[in-house]
Amino acid sequence: MVNEVLIFLRIGIQEEKENIEDFYKYEEDKIQKKYYLGSFAQLIA
Repeated sequence: MVNEVLIFLRIGIQEEKENIEDFYKYEEDKIQKKYYLGSFAQLIA
């Protein structure tokens, strides 16, 4: 019973970690796109 709970917790933590990593990757992509658009706009100007 205790083992099952620990395994369940471990899986939950792992999934949570992956969600957080995905979120940061997504945020980084957004920031990079803004940066690229900004530098691209400067090149045109």
